[in-house]
Amino acid sequence: MKILTFIACCFLLLSGCKDPNANDNADFDFNYAILLNKELDDLKKSEATIEKKIYYQGKSETKTLDMPEWEKELRPFVECNIQTPAFDKLYSEEKRTSSDSLIYTFKAKTEKPEIRVLKVIIVKQQLKIIEASLFKKNSYFTLNESLLYRAGEGYRIKGSQKMMLAAETVYRIEAKFKVPS
Repeated sequence: MKILTFIACCFLLLSGCKDPNANDNADFDFNYAILLNKELDDLKKSEATIEKKIYYQGKSETKTLDMPEWEKELRPFVECNIQTPAFDKLYSEEKRTSSDSLIYTFKAKTEKPEIRVLKVIIVKQQLKIIEASLFKKNSYFTLNESLLYRAGEGYRIKGSQKMMLAAETVYRIEAKFKVPS
């Protein structure tokens, strides 16, 4: 009886121990909208400000936003949510994992979707980076953009737009978040 009790105690102790090499991301359920909503909530709570530099046609302008409208600031990234029924069959998905990170890459299967590539990097189940390549073309204009978001740090949007019968417009927006100490 003592041996049986000893074995049961050992089993309980060992089953409660976590393997240090175990993948923390094994049970992670990727949901783009939830990750971005959490990021929006965290930014609002942090009372961060934004220093934004806008480069347009060789000119630059710097703005500081003391009370940013976070939904508006992150709208380009929110609009990259391809986890909707409308986009269900339009993308191939690749998932790479390591001990503490996940990398999801979604690639358009055809040239139809505006979002051509979306890459999301998650470290320790927290959003770290979003990268997206967008391309849109119709009979009036061509738009080409690359977006980069670094959680809690800022974002960059680079692009060019060519309107029919007009010169190409090149722009870049760089925003850095400043969290009060």
